[in-house]
Amino acid sequence: MKNTFLITVVLLGLTLIGCGDSKPKPESNPKKTKLEQQKENLLSSIDSLTKLIDKEPDRASLYIERAELWINNRMNIPANHDIEKALELEPENEKYLLAFGNHNTLLNDTRKAKEAWTKCSELFPENISCRIKLAELYFYVQEYEKSVSFSNDILKIDGTNHLAYFFKGMSMLEFGDTVKAIKHFQNSVEHQPDFTRSLEMLASIYATKNDDLAIDYYKSLLNIQPENKTIYFNMAFYYQKKQNFDKALSFYDLALKLDKSNDGIYYNKGFIYSQLKENDLAIEMFSKAIEQNSNSFVAFFARGYVYELQGENKKAFNDYSTVLLLKPGYPPADDGIERVKK
Repeated sequence: MKNTFLITVVLLGLTLIGCGDSKPKPESNPKKTKLEQQKENLLSSIDSLTKLIDKEPDRASLYIERAELWINNRMNIPANHDIEKALELEPENEKYLLAFGNHNTLLNDTRKAKEAWTKCSELFPENISCRIKLAELYFYVQEYEKSVSFSNDILKIDGTNHLAYFFKGMSMLEFGDTVKAIKHFQNSVEHQPDFTRSLEMLASIYATKNDDLAIDYYKSLLNIQPENKTIYFNMAFYYQKKQNFDKALSFYDLALKLDKSNDGIYYNKGFIYSQLKENDLAIEMFSKAIEQNSNSFVAFFARGYVYELQGENKKAFNDYSTVLLLKPGYPPADDGIERVKK
């Protein structure tokens, strides 16, 4: 009843718009913004579909068309009403079942989504899309064995499906089997070379192992996403852990070109300079980190420590004191204050 009322209100608005003879036509009003024009076009399209639905109320495809318009404009309640109506008319339509499940995930109703996708997969044994959704859903609700089971079903239908391999890989990681996870992620990339989610997982796994294969996967990601600042950051951090500071600084600089306000980049550069005993540069980087994030207690502490190393105890005391304001009881700052007070 609530949904019917909402649609009635929208239609009433349309009626009022249509009756205003004194108003200029959309094309003849130069003062309308692009957003206003888009909204008017949307209302016009919905009005047209509604008139068609009034003439053919048992035509399910019309409800789906109108639902798409609602969804594209983030109007989820009337969209859900229309998809439900389409399914009421054609309860065994696999496309509508998939759409209903997809939409209910937007509404955080995973129970209805699961029911729709399960019905779809049972009615249509060769349907891959609904099974992919179930593999994903079961992974995210931590039912990994079911996720693997649906992934295996998919691979029996299509042995090249990169998403099935991906969810098998993710589940294997949760089972603690990194070797099998790598194999599945590699299979995923073999069948879909530009699938970034599997490439990211492979890069992450090898980076954790301190294996330079991580760099190969990061480079593959950069070939696909050359403007992705996170990839440059991750490459820099990998080299930082390996104490290859020149390359680390180089990649942090590339990341900064894309993200000048990232306090974490400045902090990590400061850490590297402190390791290289280039204290003035370290202080400069920690100060820039603080400029970007005045609540970064780690940057204040790091700068205070470098000040202490340089014998600038007053500045060190001020930074350590700020740390304790931001993070009361932080033991390293307490210890630092005791040292510089002597």
